[in-house]
Amino acid sequence: MPRSLMPRKLGLTLLLALFAAAAVAACGSDDDGDSGGSGSGTTVKVTAISDLSGPTADTQVPYEAAQRACFDRYNENLSDGQHRIQLDSQDDKYDAAQGLNHYRNAVANGSVLVIGPNASATHPAMQKAGMTVPVLSGLTTTVEDPFLWNFLPRFTDQAKLMVNYAKEQVDGELTVAGLYFDVPSGVEFGEALKEATEAAGGRYLGNVTIAATEAAGDWRAQAQRLAELKPKFVGVLASANNPQTFLPAMDNAGLKDAIVGAVTPLGLYKENWTKVPESLGEKFFVVSSISPADLGTEAAGEVTELAEAAGEPDYANNIYFVQGVVACKLAIEAINKAGDNPTPESVNEALGQVSNFETGGLNPPLCFGPDDTYGTGLARPIRVDLGSGKFVADGEFEDYAEFVSEDGTC
Repeated sequence: MPRSLMPRKLGLTLLLALFAAAAVAACGSDDDGDSGGSGSGTTVKVTAISDLSGPTADTQVPYEAAQRACFDRYNENLSDGQHRIQLDSQDDKYDAAQGLNHYRNAVANGSVLVIGPNASATHPAMQKAGMTVPVLSGLTTTVEDPFLWNFLPRFTDQAKLMVNYAKEQVDGELTVAGLYFDVPSGVEFGEALKEATEAAGGRYLGNVTIAATEAAGDWRAQAQRLAELKPKFVGVLASANNPQTFLPAMDNAGLKDAIVGAVTPLGLYKENWTKVPESLGEKFFVVSSISPADLGTEAAGEVTELAEAAGEPDYANNIYFVQGVVACKLAIEAINKAGDNPTPESVNEALGQVSNFETGGLNPPLCFGPDDTYGTGLARPIRVDLGSGKFVADGEFEDYAEFVSEDGTC
């Protein structure tokens, strides 16, 4: 396993919800479905349910923008036999009731596929109501349903990876503490962190949780409790901009030498590295199955063009924008393998046949099956290099396959 890109002898130093001609033809929403290439297939509708004006809009606005730009390009370059895709975009404001209502509308308006929603409470609500249109989820959900297809690693797999990666960075015994929101996914993350630590021969010191009412605070009390535990590594599940709060709080509490690793969403802002104490920022990493353009993948140029088409060039290094491109490409793949007249049932069946699907390095290979709706558990550590200001990755996705659940690799 690759050694860290971070300096090992510097002072060792926390928190948290994605084909060439085919690549061009596999990326593109057309809200009216009238312009673009000719193709010879039918026009099908896809509904995107996103939080465009609620508390998680900072992640969902770029996610939805990528889908629009990607489907637009696809529709402009249709090849013979390909289906035109009309995107119907809806704002659920991170509200489960609104998300469920939009899903029901997608069923009623003939959508063959839904991308989203992001609110974790919506998935159980959709399942309880009965899912009949397949859903592509960029959320690390633990809900399992034959119509719910997840293409990001579960938090449990992310916990395993970050613990084993940290083991390679620390001197002496691996001691670990968890910092996470006091929500079901956080508790699950903490349990996985403890299990992974013990399996790696380390010692788990305990958890520090953050109540919803404390999320907007200064996190000094949580940092002080972490300092009392004296961990060498802190695993974090929190929100996208929280590192700019908890890393300074940790520094003030004397945890300058701790290594901090976090789940994917905390890689959204480069400021999570550049606007925090350097002793912690240089060692902070997130576990990501998405490759921003800085990493120079085969599809980095395409992502850059799509970001420019969306009117937001900086989105090329926004992990949620890149995740939206992956969602678009996966949707195109399934729809065009769902027969001459795609239906929700045939698209769902096509998703179950996706194997070794990747998009020029933007994601690890995705593999589904009729009874396997979990596309991948693979990810790798990424961070921002403080010298260049660019994202860098430590190794390739396959370097971390040994730390993934059995159903998480192809």
